[in-house]
Amino acid sequence: MTRPSRFALILAVALTATARSSATEAAETSGNPDWSLGLSLSTGVAAGIMGEYVYSGTRTLSYLDWQLMPIVTIGAGMEGTAPWGTRVGASVSLPVTRVTGTMTNSDYEDPVDPSNRTRVSYHTAIVDAYRDLDVWLSQRFASDPYSTALLGVGYRDRFVKMIAQDGTYDYGATSGDLTGVGITYEQHQRIPYIIVAGESTGPTQLTASVSFSPYVMVDALDHHHRRLLDFHDTVRGAWWFSVEIGAAFELAGQRIEIAGFGEIIPETRGETYTVDYTTDSFAGTTSVTFTDGAGVSWWAAGLRVSLPFGW
Repeated sequence: MTRPSRFALILAVALTATARSSATEAAETSGNPDWSLGLSLSTGVAAGIMGEYVYSGTRTLSYLDWQLMPIVTIGAGMEGTAPWGTRVGASVSLPVTRVTGTMTNSDYEDPVDPSNRTRVSYHTAIVDAYRDLDVWLSQRFASDPYSTALLGVGYRDRFVKMIAQDGTYDYGATSGDLTGVGITYEQHQRIPYIIVAGESTGPTQLTASVSFSPYVMVDALDHHHRRLLDFHDTVRGAWWFSVEIGAAFELAGQRIEIAGFGEIIPETRGETYTVDYTTDSFAGTTSVTFTDGAGVSWWAAGLRVSLPFGW
């Protein structure tokens, strides 16, 4: 059994045992337990960087720094709660902004000094597509009159497509302006995770959660329009860590939830191959696959405001 399979099996058994215990407790202490269903609308703003790397052995040959500075989103969510403390939910976020900052493309081709940046270009970074889907299942495992603790699992599926447009370049011997679309870059992140969360009770509710994934899957596509060259990157086994702290309160009869969050996928290597369209504009010429030839990274921090409606 693989590491992710063992991880999922152990967590599933723990959640099942906790759910059975909580269901028994609810049945013994409540003759008419409540079910609930909640919907929410949200907006958020985040800043971060999506990283793209090209390697040769231990050297970094190229690094593309895609800024999300900032990205504004709108979203919707749903969560249902059972009387014994099981919660099932889903949410989706979509972009509002398009221009988000600068993409910096740096090359390090000095054979003597690997840290010497030999070529650099700067471009306007544009969000061409963004989708962030999150589904989760959690179970209350401890509670008292003042707080509740939950353990859960989830799956996050995030797709980001960026465009590098216009800009300037400095290649040492030459420099100047660039016009038009130079590069498009797609990064598809698939994140199975565990979450531990806590929340207080009372009119003003405080919340906190920590999420972790030991096995993130990322597929990336980098298309260089001027060079007619695609880089197909595959990364497996990266990890993801996220922290969220929030508060919920009522204002003029409407419940409002505010949360600050931060997350990171550290630089992780994977394999890559190229497709060259200079000789065949339709099928292209595919290279061999280079192990540890490419890498990805991601970090973001931001604020989200939600308006929940429940039954």
